[in-house]
Amino acid sequence: MKKTNLAIFLLILSLAISLRLFKLDSVPPALFGDEVDVGYQAYSLWETGRDLTGRFMPFYIRSLSEFRTPLYIYSAVPFVGIFGLNEWGVRLPAVFWGIVSIIGIFLLTRKLFDTRIALIAMFLISISPWHLQYSRASFEVTMLLSFIVLGIYCFLQGLNKTRYLFLSAILLVSSIYIYSTAVAFLPLLCLLFLIIYWRQIFKIKKLILASLAITAAIILIPVVTSLYTGEAKERFTLISIFQDSVLIDKINLSRKGQEFYSPEGQIQKANPQFEAIFYNKPLIFAQVFITNYFKSLSPSFLFSQGDINFRHSIHEMGQEYYFEAILLLLGMFALIKLDAKKSALIFGWLIIAPIPASLTNDGGFHATRLFILLPPVIILSAIGGDWIIENFKSIYVRLLAAFVIVLFVFNVTFYLHRYYIHYAPESWRWWHVGFKETMLYMKSQENNYKIVGFNNTYEPSLIRFLFWNKINPADFQASYQETMQKHEIFPGFEGFKFGEKYFFGSASKPLVDSLPANTLYMVSARDEVAGDWDWSKTPPSGISVLKTIRNPLNEPIFYVIVKN
Repeated sequence: MKKTNLAIFLLILSLAISLRLFKLDSVPPALFGDEVDVGYQAYSLWETGRDLTGRFMPFYIRSLSEFRTPLYIYSAVPFVGIFGLNEWGVRLPAVFWGIVSIIGIFLLTRKLFDTRIALIAMFLISISPWHLQYSRASFEVTMLLSFIVLGIYCFLQGLNKTRYLFLSAILLVSSIYIYSTAVAFLPLLCLLFLIIYWRQIFKIKKLILASLAITAAIILIPVVTSLYTGEAKERFTLISIFQDSVLIDKINLSRKGQEFYSPEGQIQKANPQFEAIFYNKPLIFAQVFITNYFKSLSPSFLFSQGDINFRHSIHEMGQEYYFEAILLLLGMFALIKLDAKKSALIFGWLIIAPIPASLTNDGGFHATRLFILLPPVIILSAIGGDWIIENFKSIYVRLLAAFVIVLFVFNVTFYLHRYYIHYAPESWRWWHVGFKETMLYMKSQENNYKIVGFNNTYEPSLIRFLFWNKINPADFQASYQETMQKHEIFPGFEGFKFGEKYFFGSASKPLVDSLPANTLYMVSARDEVAGDWDWSKTPPSGISVLKTIRNPLNEPIFYVIVKN
């Protein structure tokens, strides 16, 4: 690159790093369940080479609730090993992969177009609300995006320099071990490559193609093996529209024929044979899929509302900025006039990206499963920005540019203010605020008590206990099966134990009657306290409240109590 372009590249990279590191330990406000699981799994692998259930270097990692894809967790191991079990150790891998994907967007865009468009794309993704949201918390999709973007870049390089094709195959095929949407996206991407670049692909020597196929097959062996054990398909089975019990019940009920009342009060029954024409699995699943698909490309999702999950977006705006809607439309217009293969690749990517998410429940607005949609949106927006620069001599383009700049300043300042100031206190519940403070306080007090217990209905508390107490993974692995056995720990208290001192569960009788004396216990203010009774002011008879953990609204979340 020229010195000027290199300076701009480094400035954008510095901006991207700064935005992703600033207040990383406090925004988002706490580590939510999946982040805690990633951290403790990485800690367990660092200390013992095994996941928390004791499986040695597994291809699919077993959490306390499901099997998880392995590569992101393995990538987190050195960060947790160096920085420890805390917010920095857990979230820095996402920052790292977020930066890698930004550099990947630059390389891919420059390969397809030129350095100016690449720098614009790099800048846009650096300040992207969608990208920032996921590269500041321990989500796997930042790593997924890095592998896919760099895999496509290496494929394009490999059309002229075949050695890059092996790296492309490794990156793209390995992506299925990062996040489940890659399983559906990868075949579609390969088909897109074949349609666009079939002449160049067939010119590649058969020996190289055979070697690539063998490389891909070797990488796929673990996932194929895991399909038989259920490890590789467990998560998709839970979220697939084809396993949605509500949809299936709706189809079955409609096909049996429903009874209706006419205005005269007479019973009329729909013809079940006729109903089968409109209510059958292929038709209903196709309807849900199409609805999800168009939701994911809608202005509502992209620019005005975004994902309704408060962990996936900051609310009050879409996944991207309003000014990018203008650039996106201009980019689509400009791209049509450019090279046909480049247009086909970007538009094809835009078309196939929503398909994996559309096969899942709520996939039409699920920003995590739709994350692979971000690169074509960013690249098209960058092309639109470049079109404005190219045509800046026109008075109409200057007026448009002025409007875009004003909108840009307002959008970006609003987002940064909302994210760094308002987001943490507003989204506290989604990030499971309160566990860290509670666990650390109980750790400081536990030596004074024979038994220590934790409510397990508010959110699963065991993994938080292991994480914040830095429990030796080898000790937990040795007692894993016994720990997870549920039984009546005390009369009127159901749950499970870890060792002889710690237990997790909830009371089936009044809490005061169920707890033994000299027991330190974490109470859920939501699940174990009646109404709006504030135990910090008037605790029940026989109970002493040692500490009250509150949310940003000053409402109790947990009480740490001891039975007198």
